[in-house]
Amino acid sequence: GIPRCGHEHNRCGGGDLIVPSLQRQLTIRPSRLQRPNNFDGAIVGAGADDDVEADGCQPEGHGLAFGAGTPQNTDAHDLHPCTARLLWSTAGSGNVLPSLEVGVGMGILDGKRILVTGVLTDASLAFGVARLAQQEGAEIVLTGAGRGLSLTRRVARQLEGPPDVLELDVTSPEQIAAVASELNERWGRLDGLLHAIGFAPPSCLGGGFLDAPWEDVAVALHISTFSLKALAAGMLPLLREAGGASVVGLDFDATVAWPAYDWMGVAKAALESTARYLARELGPEHVRVNLIAAGPVKTMAARSIPGFSKFEDVWSDQAPLGWDVADSSAVARACVAMLSDWFPMTTGEMVHVDGGYHAMGA
Repeated sequence: GIPRCGHEHNRCGGGDLIVPSLQRQLTIRPSRLQRPNNFDGAIVGAGADDDVEADGCQPEGHGLAFGAGTPQNTDAHDLHPCTARLLWSTAGSGNVLPSLEVGVGMGILDGKRILVTGVLTDASLAFGVARLAQQEGAEIVLTGAGRGLSLTRRVARQLEGPPDVLELDVTSPEQIAAVASELNERWGRLDGLLHAIGFAPPSCLGGGFLDAPWEDVAVALHISTFSLKALAAGMLPLLREAGGASVVGLDFDATVAWPAYDWMGVAKAALESTARYLARELGPEHVRVNLIAAGPVKTMAARSIPGFSKFEDVWSDQAPLGWDVADSSAVARACVAMLSDWFPMTTGEMVHVDGGYHAMGA
């Protein structure tokens, strides 16, 4: 069902571009990276004057300069954004272009509709997920609550669109139902949900494990743990309509006891168990539930944890791949991958994105 170019192709409607003279397949897929002004090397194809059309996007000027006789330094500055990006080539006329990207096409979340919670600043892990999800083709809606709602609306302006922000207090069944109703009217389904919510009162963090009262512990468990179940259940009709949806939660590995993390660590341990039980319950509904156990990243939430610097000091040294507490891009990629269709048979899993720290001994 993928459109392919004919032997004497002038226009290609997307899919895979076949180069008949070389029996080589060039994949047409979205390029969301920067576009070079020049191609240093020859671009090989069926004809030097052929144009390419990708997803209805019309190239300007001469389009893509395909052809075994194409000279070096082919000028590509006049191409429309739906054009090619040379990954690498060898020098000389008539050399092979091994891989080509075309600027308009399908990302791994193309057509997906995703609800993203937990965006407070542009340093939030959820912000990185939201931005990458958009770049990969998703339509998103953000949520915010309480005093943080204005922060979410402000930072949303940095995203494409910008996306709408809905008020959502996860401790309020009424607000969960209201968001579900709004998304049903807007989309009629929900392909993905990012749970990036956690909170604990000060007494529950920083070394007061034995002193924290139940009232404060209950708040931490309600917001940080039970909310995963509350959101998944509240959005279930919409997730079911997607015919194959994904719920992804952000986690900090709670299989061990961390200094200063205290009752938030207990809440995360409960979150991990909750995700497994949700995976069991929602599997028959074709809804996957997975967690991303991220290494420490400097976010507003992290700064609120007394002793967070202790993690910074040791993590990069012990993680075999290293770790940068200022870079959340790897976490965003993992979340987006789990929200996509690339893991259709993975559920109840905790995926570590921590540089390998979790697997190392002392």
